[in-house]
Amino acid sequence: MSTYRFQVSSYAFFIKTSFAKLSIHLTNNSFQNSLPKLPIPPLNLTLQRYLLSQRPLLSDKEFDGTAVAVKAFAEGVGPFLDQELRENDEANPGTSYVNGLWKDMYLSNRRPLVFTDNVGFIVADWKEEDMASAAARATRTLIEFFKDLKEETLAPEVFMVKGVKIPLDMSQFKYLFQTTRVPGTKSDSIKFSPLAKNILVLVRGHMYSFPGVDDDWKIFPTNAYLQAFNSILQDCPKEMGEGVGALTALPRERWAAVREYLSGIEGNSRLLEQVDSAITLVCLDEDFIHEEGRIVESMENVIVGTEPANRWFDKSLALIVSKNGHLGVNMEHSHIDGLAVKRLFHYMRERKGIFPTYKTQNQLQPLPIKRLEFTLDEMLHEEIVKARLYFKSEKKYVTFSHLQMHTFGRDRLIHHGLSPDGFLHVAFQAANHRMEGGHPGGVVSGKGVACTARFLHGRTESVNTGTLETRAFVEAFNRARSDESLWADRPKLLFLLHRSCRKHKELVTQAQGGHGWDRHLFALRHLCQSKGRPLPALFLDPAYDAIMDHKIMASTSSSPVFSNGGWCPCHEGQIGIAYQAYEDRVSCIISAFYDSHTYRDCLEETLADMGRIAFGN
Repeated sequence: MSTYRFQVSSYAFFIKTSFAKLSIHLTNNSFQNSLPKLPIPPLNLTLQRYLLSQRPLLSDKEFDGTAVAVKAFAEGVGPFLDQELRENDEANPGTSYVNGLWKDMYLSNRRPLVFTDNVGFIVADWKEEDMASAAARATRTLIEFFKDLKEETLAPEVFMVKGVKIPLDMSQFKYLFQTTRVPGTKSDSIKFSPLAKNILVLVRGHMYSFPGVDDDWKIFPTNAYLQAFNSILQDCPKEMGEGVGALTALPRERWAAVREYLSGIEGNSRLLEQVDSAITLVCLDEDFIHEEGRIVESMENVIVGTEPANRWFDKSLALIVSKNGHLGVNMEHSHIDGLAVKRLFHYMRERKGIFPTYKTQNQLQPLPIKRLEFTLDEMLHEEIVKARLYFKSEKKYVTFSHLQMHTFGRDRLIHHGLSPDGFLHVAFQAANHRMEGGHPGGVVSGKGVACTARFLHGRTESVNTGTLETRAFVEAFNRARSDESLWADRPKLLFLLHRSCRKHKELVTQAQGGHGWDRHLFALRHLCQSKGRPLPALFLDPAYDAIMDHKIMASTSSSPVFSNGGWCPCHEGQIGIAYQAYEDRVSCIISAFYDSHTYRDCLEETLADMGRIAFGN
């Protein structure tokens, strides 16, 4: 048994015993200080796995060049950098070797957050009869979670491994609230305000604030929030406001300069403080109606919105409420992963029926509501106009599509011995290959995401999906285009498909255990740069840039909490896929520059053909 397996087994025994003996006392911080450290894989294994990921993407000549660069790294500066990384990790026992670097990577992004970092979700089965009721119920349940977390009465976040509950890192959870990303010239910063008590509201580009809790941190009745939202809707001018929030859609360097100028005008710094520190942001979208037949429009609204004046993209979390009482969420991703957001909305959905709203007027003391009005001079008026025009000019290039397959889902795939996650990632590669007319390489650089939250300050690890096994299936599969050929080759294709899915599952397990290659090489490269040393040939190799510049970026939002999720592609050549494998169907939100529809149609055709191979009908 390897040292790693022994550590995990021993830790699992400790956790199983702890849950059995102390389950009634366990809270969100019960295991935080005892979580194991994220392992740094052995350098030789990292380099072997890197080469295996490169092999299907490169010609023989290209691969030989990459192998030479890897060998030079392994025999030269690599072991010294690796040792320095391990020493730094040992000197910082309270975090993981990659946590700060990964956050800094996000914070150094100079492009607009809305088109690069932010993620949107539609909350499943959240429907109230009107906008104010939906906002009030969401605010009340969100603050219940916020209070439980703050008072350390929230149950630990866990996942099951062979009947054992393994606790997960919850250090990100507090940053769901009272947090914003502040723009900087070269890099942004995260601002956390643990004493803040206000709720921020945007409607028609106008901004309001009211207390989310009282002076003693007690929560108000749901109807108090309902009255506050109704009062805001009644008070708000009918015309669109100036919409200072549109400035958050600018490139970060420009927004940093404008924000500094804005805060220099008397009274504005105090208003910015209320925006930055608010427990959460609630965006009331009066111009949008969510309908089941308009999934693409709904996803586009929660990801980018129709009007940047009614957003503040820097806030860690924003509730998006439609006119007809549906709920969505927009998340700033630099310091928060999907795990925390899923847990929050799972909690909120479980409790939303506990706190009803009443239409009858009861004797509640109205919450004090403030309208936040920034002082704007001519230059700032012009900047806001420019920001709104910039947003519209950028948004028109991003397209979204929705695909839903009802012929099979998670249960049927598992019944036939196929990993649903593996099956879909193979399909994403096969669809791209088919769309591009069967390019010689077979596969492209593709990225899936594995959660490493079982470790202290663990975040994610990349799963490279363009494997040799997937390449073999994709090439054989797309040669058999006609139904007759497909059926003639079915036994061979079925073997290749199962082999490819098994390989994907192996890589996911590896990544979840902290033994992928991506974050290790990322940290070594950053360490070299931070010391002002010349980059080794491995990191100057075009193949390294190419594999990191993923053509396919796919991540699952599989959870009963969300009906759909999505984001904008990170660069012009990328296809973004937020997928969910439900029990009886598969759903994908696809994003791409200029045209996501061609890929969507190829994926639908590919999934149908792969279904016939998998199920024999």
